[in-house]
Amino acid sequence: MSSLSQTRRRSHAFTLVELLVVIAIIGILVALLLPAVQAAREAARRTQCKTNLKNVALAVQNFVDTQKIFPTGGTQNAVKIEDFLRDSGAANPRGPANGPLKQGLGWMFQILPFLEEGAVAGIVRTDQLARNPIPLYNCPSRRGVTFSNKNNNGEQITVSLVDYAAATAAPSRSELGDAEFNRYVAQAGTGAFPDQDLGVSFYGCPNCSSALPVGPDAKAALYRGIIQRTDWFPIPGTAAGGRHMGFTKKITHAKITDGSSKTMLVSEKRLRPSEYEGITSGPESANGVSPLHDDRGWADGWDYDILRCTIYPPQADGEFPQGNNLNSSAPFTGSQVEYDSAIFAYMFGSAHPAGMNAAMADGSTQFLSYDIDRELFNRLGHRYDGEPVAGY
Repeated sequence: MSSLSQTRRRSHAFTLVELLVVIAIIGILVALLLPAVQAAREAARRTQCKTNLKNVALAVQNFVDTQKIFPTGGTQNAVKIEDFLRDSGAANPRGPANGPLKQGLGWMFQILPFLEEGAVAGIVRTDQLARNPIPLYNCPSRRGVTFSNKNNNGEQITVSLVDYAAATAAPSRSELGDAEFNRYVAQAGTGAFPDQDLGVSFYGCPNCSSALPVGPDAKAALYRGIIQRTDWFPIPGTAAGGRHMGFTKKITHAKITDGSSKTMLVSEKRLRPSEYEGITSGPESANGVSPLHDDRGWADGWDYDILRCTIYPPQADGEFPQGNNLNSSAPFTGSQVEYDSAIFAYMFGSAHPAGMNAAMADGSTQFLSYDIDRELFNRLGHRYDGEPVAGY
């Protein structure tokens, strides 16, 4: 071989330094492109989340067309479908399930037939019902279908968890007056928010709680969102199967006086990333206990698993608040009760970086920033306050 050929062959070979430079350049390009790729993926996931909510909103519209009212929110937490069947008084009840005005399970259960999940809606055993996943109820930015296998009441049942919640609202400024409403806004979202204010905002009256309101509390109960709490009190073994407590309102589009396009129906709920898999990050994590606020999934009643309140500031998912302060980043040092009863359990939020998707009562969808004005956000959840809604 001639010396000229050898020279040409050597001239086409890479030196080690050149190879390292090329690798470094490729690494820099990948590092520059990675955020763009991640942003594109998040945009796609956010769009899918928005589509999920759009389909949920359309299912609610079809429900209204059929039932002539909006779905209800159920009676209380930890309900069982066996108590809310049309033949619950029978020795061996087989269903079908009661309609919305006598149904203890909430809106997510009630709209199943309009999501092409009629077979699931026909199940009349709680342990069989709750384990069925409804993929449309999960935001892809947070998690796919996720099961919790042990809830906080000690029952060994499998539950399919959800990422969306219907809206209920606190009293408006026009109801309370300036001074009282300003106190509400200042304290809501902190440990200083009194139990009686929480009762009014979420459970219906100053003395109302997770238990179904009865007696004077039932007469005082008032719910300002579109989804109303169900007032059916089951009485097993009776011919009627139960009785109404008298506070549920039949909500139609005509009763959303603020306008269906300006009233929020459903949005995303705030969670701790460490609890996405359905196990608390609190003191009982070693025992596999579920987070108290995310342990019942879609087969639940009036509970913060499937409802949240617009008086609380929407927040991006995060480990805070812990203890009594929304803005505290200090590690948790309190009891399990303090940990699980943190006010954030009533808050909207999402895994998206800038805001959250929301479906309005007319079936439209919006993207709401976490920076939304606190009072404006409460107006969005309130169906009849008569106060202006703009600029969100």
